[in-house]
Amino acid sequence: MERQGYRPSTIKSTIASLTPLSPYLHDPEQAKQFLAEMKICESRKVKIVYDLARYYKMKGIPFDKPRYRQIPRIPYVPLEKDLDALIAGLSKKPMTFCQILKETGARAGEVMALRWLDVDLERQTVSIQAEKNSKPRLLKLSNRLVGMLNLLPRDGKFVFHSDTIEGSVALSSIRRNFERQKKYLAEKTLNSNIQRITLHTFRHWRATQLYAQTKDILYVKEQLGHRSINSTLVYVQLQDCKSEDYHVKTAKNQSEATPLIEEGYQYVCTTPDQIMIFRKRK
Repeated sequence: MERQGYRPSTIKSTIASLTPLSPYLHDPEQAKQFLAEMKICESRKVKIVYDLARYYKMKGIPFDKPRYRQIPRIPYVPLEKDLDALIAGLSKKPMTFCQILKETGARAGEVMALRWLDVDLERQTVSIQAEKNSKPRLLKLSNRLVGMLNLLPRDGKFVFHSDTIEGSVALSSIRRNFERQKKYLAEKTLNSNIQRITLHTFRHWRATQLYAQTKDILYVKEQLGHRSINSTLVYVQLQDCKSEDYHVKTAKNQSEATPLIEEGYQYVCTTPDQIMIFRKRK
């Protein structure tokens, strides 16, 4: 796999999936029988079958793949207030990490791979280097996020880990830290919705917000870096199922309106008294 150019994280996950079957790998039928008896979901078995097929191809052993099916699931999309409550309760580095996830919709691995060269604090942009065969993209950052990034130490070329630590190892560490703090906050605030949030949940939330604001599925596709429109279409269904309740705010002038636009509020109209009305879905 290394010679074929697979990422270290992919190689590591393949080893992890095949390790429980190692006593049976000498016989494909025994491996298939053990897999059939494993108490795991069918979608997980699909991944293991794929890894088995790659292993037996490398060994030159015939392998008749069993028929398991990938079971699609509807992503969980939280309310923004729950995301913000979680972010506010995290320590400095996970807080900044999650704020980037929220504002950009990038994958956790893409954010972990960020270098300081990818971040332009003056222009308030970040260059996302794509993973999983998606597209690179240049995305905008809020004033708040720029301020948070300015507070992080610059002791290497990477934003969220030192040069001596592999990105996948650093991501596992921040994921464990995130899960621990999330559990504490959910119990402290008696908010079970916080416990349902994962690092990938931020991407689902950002996608539905972008579609709600623009109704342009191609724009959402480009912002997420999807190669296929089919990967993006699920967010149309998610948005159509959401409540039509809104947060509503007003502004008297441009200086008051600008921060609302940066926070994702949409302009609705201007009253006869020259008060601008903005709204954002809850």
